[in-house]
Order: sequence, then structure tokens, then C-alpha cells
Amino acid sequence: MLIVADENIPLLDAFFGDFGEIRRVSGRTMNADDVRDADVLLVRSVTRVDRSLLEGSRVRFVGTSTIGTDHIDLAGSRKMVSISPPRQAAMPIVLSSTCWQYCPCMRSAAYWVTGRDSV
Repeated sequence: MLIVADENIPLLDAFFGDFGEIRRVSGRTMNADDVRDADVLLVRSVTRVDRSLLEGSRVRFVGTSTIGTDHIDLAGSRKMVSISPPRQAAMPIVLSSTCWQYCPCMRSAAYWVTGRDSV
């Protein structure tokens, strides 16, 4: 699985390194070419997530590490991908449950630890 992530999201390797390859890009300049081959997209509020970013990509899950959603075109994007709930520490929880469902090798894990300082 290819995970394209904003390079400024902390602990990317700790939370997502076991799920697949992580490609770090600048969230301020992220474009459709950056996410074309991605399965998962992890962003901050500096990245506008809309049809122009996602169309033609393999992205099926977008997680935001922020509380708000003003940077996401929810109406347009939800037709194309799953969007994580905009709550603190929700992204790791939603991604882990998604992996649990779609990656049988993850089901043997005894427990999941998610969040940082806020769970």
C-alpha cells in the first residue's frame, strides 16, 4: 500500500510505517501527480482536498491530522473516497480499523495503540 503524506505530520513512521510505503511530500504544494499512485492520503489543513487533487488517482482513504474540514471538499470528495472524521486523533483509529477490515495479516495483532497525548 502506498501512503502519500504531508511531510510535516509527526510520527508517520511510528503510526503508518507497518502499513506500507510512505511517500512524504510538501502539503503546501501537493498536487494530482503526487497522489496519483497513492492508496491512502494523509494531509494537514494546508492541503486542499478536492476533485482536482483526487480524480484519476487510486486514493480510497483520506485522513486529516487536523480538527476542521475547511480544507476538504466533503461533498465532492466523499463520492470518490472515505474521509476520516475530523476529530483529534481520529485518523489513526480510522486507518487502523480500515486496515483491520481489508488486510487480513493485521487481524493477528493483539491490540492497537493510536493517538498521541490526546487519547
